[in-house]
Amino acid sequence: MCFVHSDDEILFHRFMHCRWAGIVAQIMQSGGLECNHISSHEDFVEAMWEKLLWSSIFWLLSDALGGLPVGAIAQQHAHHVQELTSELLPLLMIREPRNALFESEMVDRLCAYSNSIADAVPSKSMAISEFEWRNGWFLAQKVTPCHVKWLRYAGVSDDVLKMPNLFLD
Repeated sequence: MCFVHSDDEILFHRFMHCRWAGIVAQIMQSGGLECNHISSHEDFVEAMWEKLLWSSIFWLLSDALGGLPVGAIAQQHAHHVQELTSELLPLLMIREPRNALFESEMVDRLCAYSNSIADAVPSKSMAISEFEWRNGWFLAQKVTPCHVKWLRYAGVSDDVLKMPNLFLD
């Protein structure tokens, strides 16, 4: 997983979980890249959820709130992060009930990450190009009225909101 801070400075947040993850992480670290080996499946799922929630929520709020950087969202609009997290996180827990996370803990983690890259402004065009596996994944699980409200505030067309989702079971 990778998060990009800006064109001038890149902040990587990478993690791996697989048979060779420890070796690959060491190789990346020897090249000066941050990489963490996650040994348990549960910890990997938790990291994936955090990445999916951050990627789905922060571009959406940034665009809907006029292009705000993620740090401003975390500091001034955490209640919106909480609102979306409370709707989306339970959908993830249905798929992997072994990983029970508290909503407040996840909101704190999402906002802490955003504060660490406070000036970053997520790309709407990238989010739309990845819509099917980001926000589209949530839409395919269940009706998400708060999520849809914010998608509309961000100017996402009804065509995108209704796109078929072929990758689900």
